[in-house]
Parts: sequence; C-alpha cells; structure tokens
Amino acid sequence: MTMTIKIHPDKVLYPDFLGVGVNIIPVNLMKNNRMKGYTEAHWEMDKKRIITMKPRVARVWFQIDWMEPVKGRYVWDSPEMLAFYSYMSVLQEAGTEVELNFGWKVGREVQSWFSIPGTEGRISAPHDLDAYAASCSALLHELIINRGYGNVKYLSFYNEPNGHWDFDAPGDQKAYYADMLKRVHERLKADGRRSWVKIWGPEEVDASGSWTHYMKDHADEAIDEYTFHIYGGSYEGFGEQIALRRDYVAPKPVSVTEFGWEGDDESSWGAGFANYVIKAANEGIHSALVWQLNGVWCENPDEQINTNGGYTLWDCPALELKPKKSYYATSLLTRYIPSHSSVIVAEADTSEVRAAAFTTDSGHMTILLECKEGEAKELHLEGLGASNSNIWSKHVYKSEIRLEGNAIIPPSEETIHADDSLKLHIDGEYQFVIITTLPAQTQVEIHPVSSEIAAGQSLQLSARVIDNNDGVVWSIAGESELSGHITNEGVFTAPMVEEDCLIAVRAVSKSNNEGFGVALIRVLAGKEDKNA
Repeated sequence: MTMTIKIHPDKVLYPDFLGVGVNIIPVNLMKNNRMKGYTEAHWEMDKKRIITMKPRVARVWFQIDWMEPVKGRYVWDSPEMLAFYSYMSVLQEAGTEVELNFGWKVGREVQSWFSIPGTEGRISAPHDLDAYAASCSALLHELIINRGYGNVKYLSFYNEPNGHWDFDAPGDQKAYYADMLKRVHERLKADGRRSWVKIWGPEEVDASGSWTHYMKDHADEAIDEYTFHIYGGSYEGFGEQIALRRDYVAPKPVSVTEFGWEGDDESSWGAGFANYVIKAANEGIHSALVWQLNGVWCENPDEQINTNGGYTLWDCPALELKPKKSYYATSLLTRYIPSHSSVIVAEADTSEVRAAAFTTDSGHMTILLECKEGEAKELHLEGLGASNSNIWSKHVYKSEIRLEGNAIIPPSEETIHADDSLKLHIDGEYQFVIITTLPAQTQVEIHPVSSEIAAGQSLQLSARVIDNNDGVVWSIAGESELSGHITNEGVFTAPMVEEDCLIAVRAVSKSNNEGFGVALIRVLAGKEDKNA
C-alpha cells in the first residue's frame, strides 16, 4: 500500500513549539532516597540518561521548606537545596529549559508558619501570600543570578489545585489561587524580576477547563501561558481538551505540562506518546511534558509515597536499571523534535498514518510519523527541499523494543540521501518513525552494564559506540584511591574496601563527550567474586 505525506514548509501552523519535556521530582539525592540505597553512582546513571534524552523543558518540583526553614530566613546551602542544584546543573548541561514549580508539599517543620490554620498542613496554600511572593522572588534571584541557572525560564505554582491532593485553601479556592498568582506577579515586578520568567498556570487536571477559564477571567494579567494535564484520554478527546482551553485564552499560549499512561503497554494508536505530540503540535500547543522522568521515594512530609513503577520512564536505579518502554518512546521525541521549532503542515493522504513536521531557524527538519498496525506501507514523503541538508536519519520505535540497562534510545536505522522526496517501507506493526536532518545522538553501550566483583579483583569491560565510529575514553566517576582503577583498555580493578560499595565507570566517545555510557560495579568487601 503506497501512501503520500506532503510537507509544506511555507505553511506554518505554530511558530514556536518549545518541544517535548518531562516532570521531575528532584529528590533522589535527598535523605529518604539515600536511606533506600541511592548513591552517587546511581546519580551518574540518572545524569547520563537525562543528558542523552535532552528533554527540551522540565517541570521541576520544589518545596519551600528546602530553602526557608524559618519564615523570612533563606538557607541556600541546605542538604535539600544542594541536592536540588544537582538536578539543575545536569538540566543546564542537557540544554533543558526549566519550569520551576514553586510550591508542592509543605514540610512538617514549616507548617506552623506556612500553612493556613484549619487546612491540611502538608498541602496547604501559603498563609501569608506576600511572604510567599517574596520567597519566590528571592529563589529566582539565587538560581538565576547567584547560581547562574539561566535556563530557568518559566514559573508555576502547586499542582492540580482543582484536585484535593496538592492545594488546600479556605473558601473559594479559585479566588485564593488567583490572588496568589497576582501577588507573585506584583512582587516580581517591584523587584525588577518579572521579565526573567514567564508565569504558567493553573496546572489543572479537569475535563471542564473551569480553572483555566476562571484564571483567564480573573488573573490574566499575571499569567503568560495556561497549562493543563491529561491522563487516559483518547487521541480525539485530547483534541477536545486542547480546544476548550486554547480557544478561550487566545492569543496566549497553552501547554500540556503532564500527560502519560500508567501501564507500559497502554500507549498505542488510540492514545499514545507519539499521537499526543502530533496532536499537540498540529493544534497549536506550546509544549508537551511527560509524567514522570524517574521513580523516587518522596521526602518530608510524604516519605512513604513511592513513585517507582506506573508512570515513570525508569524506576530509581537503586531498584532496577532497565527502563520502561515509555523511556524509549519519550527519548526519541525529546531528542529529535527540536526546541523552539516551527510546526509546519504535514498532510497524509491516508487515515493509517498521522504526521507532524518541525523546522528550525538553522534549516533542520524533523518529521514524526505514527503508523497504524495493519498492512505494510510504502510511504512517499514529498516537500523536503526546504531543509538545509539532504542527509536524513531514520529512527523507529516499536513496542517490542528490548529493555536493558544501557538505555540506548533507538539509534539511526539508516541514513537516507534525499533532495525533495524520499521513500520509506513500514511493516505492519504499530510504530512511530522519526525522519530528521539533526545528527544522530552518539551513544555508548557498555558490557556488562551491572556487575559485582570482590575487592582487589579485576573485570574486563567493553564498549560499543553507536551512531559514531570512534573509540572511547574510560574513567571512574569521582575517581580516588577508594574508587579503584581502570585502564585504557577497559580493565577495571576494584579497590580494597572494608564495606561493600557501588562504583560508576564511564566510557566516553572520543569525538563527542555528550555520547557516553555508565556501568555500575558493586565491589564486595571480603566476599568471593560472583563473576569468577
């Protein structure tokens, strides 16, 4: 069956698609997760995956008690803040723009002054809105000016305030939330900081869109962009949710700041990662953020809440190194749909294929194609001549993808030379395909990616460079006399240790330091080598 996809570079649907991103609860380096076994070596694995994925935007969740243990006294070097900065630094390295979600849960120690009497203290709205606004302004100054995190571009508050789980205020909760937005807006203006960020809100999850409509009517001067979440809706239903917000708040933009599926096999033609991004881009949505990056155990006041499993792209590496299928699907979308691209018209002459196309100011083009299960297809893509390159790489996601600890995002299956058109053969499985002129991500696969050896023993590691043809440079993360030694040939010798420890070994592409792999080696003190 031959089908045609016609690209129209001169027909722009939306001029600034921020891209596909993720949500992050940035607590793996905090006390509760340390108690569950999380180490600096696990952090090396998490960092590697974030840098490889290159999420275009991340909604990073934040608790005010991390920085303000006493009202009006800010502590910028608390253990919680230092852990938070680690996430901010790796996001900056990945080129990720940050939506700072200021306020989520309320730690027990600050509820006496922060929370509103009569509310559930752990999820209370701020009691003193002026103090809350001052704290927000102070944090922005610390992050952007003092710490140099210029990738903090967007600011939001709390989570799903229309629900009962994250925002508790007396009386009319919509009115209280609107007042909160306006107080922060005015404080940032007074401090000369309002231009530093765009304010997003109200982060609602609601089929009616009533919170978005209310904020448009009562707090529009404080909001630069409207946001909502959606779970479990169909592809068609997603379009309806977009329209009832987009049409009401226009000309201001709308972003979907949470979407996802709890079951790892639930994403499909009916409702899935690829078709949601296609719908979002073609319907004028500014960005689409997947829930949730990686699993964690939450901190004070919710230490018993475990987000591993379900919606995560991968569980905490202390539990499992294999990512979910959702990681492979999401990573293709984050990596190869460029940030701040123009969405152009992509017309398919069939209902068996959905398409979206993106171009950059520098002339790169990415085309996302979702193909329905059924007959094999011959796709004929036309209108590619506006690209600055005639060299295209093809990346494919299929649901039977192999899950393994190196978490290699689907590499280039082939390089295609094309001027104005190209042809693709698609078999009958459900899949989505990315065709792009962006260079394929250099990746490094290490074997074994996880191992145990006895103190003082040696282990031969091997590395394969993907989408590049060079070798690797071996190193040990945080290398010291207690970390062992690795040779240029990848032979690791474990240190003599009195207690078991976990060590992260890196293999970095010689020509592209963004392409690297991480292996975790557990060194067993006084025990036999399990690999012998």
